[in-house]
Amino acid sequence: SRGLGDVYKRQAWVKRGGWDPVKLLLDQRDRVLMVHAKEYCAADGSEPPMGEGDVEFRSVVAMAGEYGWPLVVEYEGEPATHGVAHSARYLRSLITSRG
Repeated sequence: SRGLGDVYKRQAWVKRGGWDPVKLLLDQRDRVLMVHAKEYCAADGSEPPMGEGDVEFRSVVAMAGEYGWPLVVEYEGEPATHGVAHSARYLRSLITSRG
C-alpha cells in the first residue's frame, strides 16, 4: 500500500530541507502519483509565485510530462488569485516550450 509520501512531493519543502527536488523526484519516480508544486526562495524563506524562487521547475515539468504526473499549483500568499494565475502562466510557458 502507498503512504502519504507516495502521493506527492512538495517542492518547496524539499528545497527548504536542503534536498534537490529534481533528484528526489527522479529517485522516487516509481512512487510519485502527482506533484504538489510550490515555489521557495532560499534568500528569505518565502514561497513566492512559481518562477520567482529557487525551485527548478523546468525539469520538474519535463518529468511530470514524461511520467504522466499531474501538477497541482499551490500558493498561499496574498492576493492568492494573482499568485495562482501567475504560477499557472509560468508552468504553462514551461509546458509550451517543451514542444
